[in-house]
Amino acid sequence: MNLPRVGERIAVHSVKYDGKPHRWWESVVRASGRSGVLLETAEGTWMHEPNGGWRSGGGLTYMWWDRWYNVYKAFDGSGSPLLYYVHVALPPRVSEGGRRITYVDLELDVVMEADGTVRVVDEDEFRAARDLYGYSDELVARAQATAEAVRRLLLAARAPWEEFEQEAR
Repeated sequence: MNLPRVGERIAVHSVKYDGKPHRWWESVVRASGRSGVLLETAEGTWMHEPNGGWRSGGGLTYMWWDRWYNVYKAFDGSGSPLLYYVHVALPPRVSEGGRRITYVDLELDVVMEADGTVRVVDEDEFRAARDLYGYSDELVARAQATAEAVRRLLLAARAPWEEFEQEAR
């Protein structure tokens, strides 16, 4: 696998389970290695969706090559973390010589607010996607177990992304 290179722009694509586009945008690679990649999305970046999109407030995305989740760390205007949004997703794939990352979003998410509140969200979207795409029982169990494990990590104040933050310094 050609790993993304630090300092380069990379296309990030979130797709549905059937491969159809969900969201896509560009980020800059801040750290890249055998365990995963850290991406920075600039404030004002256009976050594309099939029927439109929005401007990003800026943040960091942590992805691991072997984990069933990725973490988006959003910032407020002062640079302080606003929230951590954890997408339960299939591990990302790198293509186009390390210039594109694609992951399958399973529609189940875990959020940690700035005040430390942690909750699993979008369970209704996950159920709808399960029915629409015919997620196997094994996939459903793995996604739910992943969401619960991430929730417990966050409640225990054990941030799974700290390894990236140390690497990027």
